[in-house]
Amino acid sequence: MSDLHPVDGNRSNWVPSGRRLNSSERLLVALLEEMNLEVVPSATNGQWEIDAYVPRYNMAVEVDGRQFHTRPEDTSHDRSKEMSLHAQGVLVVRIWSEDLRNPQERAKARKHIVNRLLAGRGIRMSAKRKRHILR
Repeated sequence: MSDLHPVDGNRSNWVPSGRRLNSSERLLVALLEEMNLEVVPSATNGQWEIDAYVPRYNMAVEVDGRQFHTRPEDTSHDRSKEMSLHAQGVLVVRIWSEDLRNPQERAKARKHIVNRLLAGRGIRMSAKRKRHILR
């Protein structure tokens, strides 16, 4: 993914929270690192904590498990966080934890991250170039 241009903006305020990662978050960080992305695991900006932050693209990646992200109060909190981050210029990408546990679904999760990044940053590219990035 190094051929995509970084996003300008204030990214220096995201730091590791120090919280231990759960198994889904560890799988997420591993996937992002496989994609050659610099990752700040369990990052915080003092207002919000996110599962993974990718400074180069000012992107938050959240892994959602059905246990904590399907009740109305959970989705309301997630939506508030997402709107606040969006207002700060942070692109938010959500992945289901189940998609990180199966090799075929991991490939789909990887593709989803790339597609959301491209769409969220207004980047257009050919299918051939996308396939190159997804390798």
